[in-house]
Amino acid sequence: MSQLVNLTPHPMHLYPVGTPDRVDPATVTAIAVIPPSPEHRTVRFGQRDLGPDPADIGYPVHRVALGVSDTDNTVLPEPCTDTWYIVSTLVALAHPDRADLLMPYGTIRDLDGSTIGATGFARAARPDGDHR
Repeated sequence: MSQLVNLTPHPMHLYPVGTPDRVDPATVTAIAVIPPSPEHRTVRFGQRDLGPDPADIGYPVHRVALGVSDTDNTVLPEPCTDTWYIVSTLVALAHPDRADLLMPYGTIRDLDGSTIGATGFARAARPDGDHR
């Protein structure tokens, strides 16, 4: 059986397929809750502010570098047989070469619009068309 490792900072609540995208959490029970991994650091997609951008649109525009920053960790664990890593959508999209990354799919929000879970997972499409 495959192992799921949650590299996000919060528990991953999975809800039944067909759950409406907005619910009162008191009325729907998660079918699984996957806690953050106690053995791995949270993997975040970092950004570093490089300062103001010269674009003149009437509002501030900043130039940012996406990826590793001084405060965020985008270093993924090495692939491991029969192990899937749950990461944010941004991290998964930044690493389409990694066939072992899962991102939440079928977002479920509470009545205030805050994300509370998902109905499953997705994998980022690989640029070479390989769908391992």
